[in-house]
Amino acid sequence: MRILVLQNKTMHLKIKRVTTVLLLSCICLALTLAQTNMNKRDILTLTGTIIKQDFVTKKGTKNPDIQDYLLATKTDTLFIKVAEGKFTKKDLEPFVGVMVKVTCTKSQGNLDDNGEYPYMQARGGTYIVLESIEKIQ
Repeated sequence: MRILVLQNKTMHLKIKRVTTVLLLSCICLALTLAQTNMNKRDILTLTGTIIKQDFVTKKGTKNPDIQDYLLATKTDTLFIKVAEGKFTKKDLEPFVGVMVKVTCTKSQGNLDDNGEYPYMQARGGTYIVLESIEKIQ
């Protein structure tokens, strides 16, 4: 009888170990898939108006020498991260105040880490990177 009880306990422990290993494997797989989806950038087509505004520090000080470019859509205003895109700020100038259709990717991260200016404010958030832009008439 004792041998049977010990065998049952041993079998129960083995089942727990196997279950734990399977559960941890599933969690690792789910985390890997989630990370892959976070790194994947979907191509979006958006319409809106390109706007230009003075850079504002975290303390609220405006700096008119540095301009941020944004896309104002019907539902959102999105920061345009020029450093990662195909267009320079000079390229965007003819589109300021004009209704446009853009092809872009949308990401999360550092807005100011762009190499154009010294590391300014470490602002973070959602931004878009332009792939194409055309005026809507």
